[in-house]
Amino acid sequence: NFVAENGTPSESSRVVTLYGENDQPSETGTATITWPTVTASEGYVWYDQNWYTDGTYTTVAGNTVSGDATFYAYCDADILSDPEIDEDPTKPGDGIPDKYQATVNFVAENGIPSESSRVVTLYDENGRFSETGTAIITWPTVDASEGYVWYDQNWYTDGTYTTVAGNTVNGNATFYAYCDEDVKGGGDDGEDPDGIPDKYQVRVTFDVVNGTWTEGGNAQKFAWLTLVDENGSYSETGSATATMPGTKAKTGYSNGTWTPAADTKVTKTENHAFVCTYAIRTNLSYTVYYLEDDTADQLRDPKTVKNLTYGTKVTEYAPEIEGYSLTSDKNPQNITIVEGENKIIFYYVQDGPAVVPTPTPTEPTPTIPVTPVTPPAGPTTPTTPTDEGEELVTAPEEEEVIEEEEPPMAEGPTDEGAGEEEETIEEAETPLAGNTAWALLNLILAILTALGSVLLLVGYLGKKRKEEEDEATGETNTEYEVKKHGFWRLFSLVPGIGSIIVFLLTEDMRLPMVFTDRWTLLMVIIAVIQVIVAILSIKEKQEPDEDDAARA
Repeated sequence: NFVAENGTPSESSRVVTLYGENDQPSETGTATITWPTVTASEGYVWYDQNWYTDGTYTTVAGNTVSGDATFYAYCDADILSDPEIDEDPTKPGDGIPDKYQATVNFVAENGIPSESSRVVTLYDENGRFSETGTAIITWPTVDASEGYVWYDQNWYTDGTYTTVAGNTVNGNATFYAYCDEDVKGGGDDGEDPDGIPDKYQVRVTFDVVNGTWTEGGNAQKFAWLTLVDENGSYSETGSATATMPGTKAKTGYSNGTWTPAADTKVTKTENHAFVCTYAIRTNLSYTVYYLEDDTADQLRDPKTVKNLTYGTKVTEYAPEIEGYSLTSDKNPQNITIVEGENKIIFYYVQDGPAVVPTPTPTEPTPTIPVTPVTPPAGPTTPTTPTDEGEELVTAPEEEEVIEEEEPPMAEGPTDEGAGEEEETIEEAETPLAGNTAWALLNLILAILTALGSVLLLVGYLGKKRKEEEDEATGETNTEYEVKKHGFWRLFSLVPGIGSIIVFLLTEDMRLPMVFTDRWTLLMVIIAVIQVIVAILSIKEKQEPDEDDAARA
């Protein structure tokens, strides 16, 4: 008899004849079996083509029988399909019993795996199907959702981020891939994804005070740092080391220090901002020189003042030097302390021999008293003289003005043999005195005012005759344009010439140029007067008289 479990044999029973050694029928003889085929039921497969003696899958010893016998064929469920084996993936089953196969599922959090499940076949160490065998896994890829990244390319056994031990399975299993949020850290502004989950990163800022970055500018910088543990793996509880960008001091500042200074370690909760601050310089100095105008020889030791703060304004008065007169245009002199060399120079000229006036019968000329020059009032800083002629000044926190009292100028030399003391009369102060620059606007106003005079005078001569033909009558009409107001046109010479004279007296074009100065208002007033004169000089039209009309 032939019995097929979950299938139908091509014959269920058969009668065979037993033969002895002499090929004669015999009760103790044997018969050779030819095995029938089996048609498996739907969803099953007779995969091994074997017949067994009982339900314990004991194969038949040989293919003979010595008496009545029943043989068994087993068809196993076959619904699953291993894509590596299934020749027709459109139909269920792949010819391998499902008991030798496993289903593996793939789940991606915040992403889509390239395949969600797969059937694999289990093999023993000899390469045979086995319910206790294993299958090698080839991992699918994951397409992360927008705003997420599958940064580690790993698959895990569960939600605790436990990685798979090896890449084999021995039964049904589900594996997980985790895509984490990634919206910051990349791009010029740090607001683009950078392929690293945001949970492992921190944003650090850098600022510089009283200085600039090495490449220029002082706008705030930032960096996204990735936190790692002691093994170098990404970790939310890990740390990162911040690298300070290069800086340089602005003019007048030095000694830049970072805050926090010592610890550049960054974690999720600490040191997210670093500031480099430069201090203003307080170790600057200036020197005053007293030189002979022609030879540049030093007439006395220079005076040096030290320990001054950058930007401090100081004032120095020229001292009296016996036998010499001051020739410098400015006294006192003011400077603002800057980096590098700060110096003030006073020039002197040696006094000539005393002049003995020739006696004359006229009465002696009375001496004109000279009003002493009083230095401008202002706060001064006490100084301490030293043996070398230097003074040490402690730099104040606020703006400081250091002034030295101007000593009275010595009287001129006298000749005891002369009948009278020689007198010195100071020259009257000119408008140029005290100028440090000339104004461009003053030059423009002077040119325009003078040009206005020229144009008005050119238009003063004669009158214009204008003839027009009447289209309706064919007659010619004549009118004259009379040049009137001759007085005002001549008067325009006053502001025109006056503007040139004022400019020459008030401006020295050898000095540096500025746009306006204290004389600009006067030049504007002169120009306005010229405009008024020009308005009063406007020409008027006049029709010809009868005689003129008749002549026309």
